[in-house]
Order: sequence, then structure tokens, then C-alpha cells
Amino acid sequence: MGVGAAVNGITPAHRAFFSAGGLGLLIGDGRLTRYAPESAFETFYAVSLTKAMTVTFDYQHVENPAYNKDRGPADFFATRLHVDF
Repeated sequence: MGVGAAVNGITPAHRAFFSAGGLGLLIGDGRLTRYAPESAFETFYAVSLTKAMTVTFDYQHVENPAYNKDRGPADFFATRLHVDF
């Protein structure tokens, strides 16, 4: 089992770039008019099914995705199967 949290922000220069309509690799969908720091919380639980097989359940909650108050919050659920050969 594990948990994690993060709060991220961008520099004033990056805010100006995205506010002018700039696009980045992962963010930028038009004009960033309502900037806010992005915060995320994640928790996961891993279960060993056998010596060679583990399944992990994951939950993530993100506030202000892409530093935009107009987006989110967003919730993500995932399941991962790891098998050693």
C-alpha cells in the first residue's frame, strides 16, 4: 500500500505563455485565464497473487488539472497486472 501527494505550479513566464494561447507537450488547450496550482493525491494497493504475479489497484484525484481552475477535478482509477517470466 502506498500514498502520495503533490502540489505543482508554473513560473510567471510559463503562465504568460499559456495565457497567450501557447501550447505545451502536456498542457495548453487555449488561453489559460484562471491559473491555479495543480494538486494531486494518489493511493495504491498491491496484492501478490503468486510469487510471479502482482495486481495493483490505483486511485488518483487531481485538482486544477493543467493549472486551470476551469478544469477538473479529475479522478482516475487503474488496475495493473505485473507478471515475471
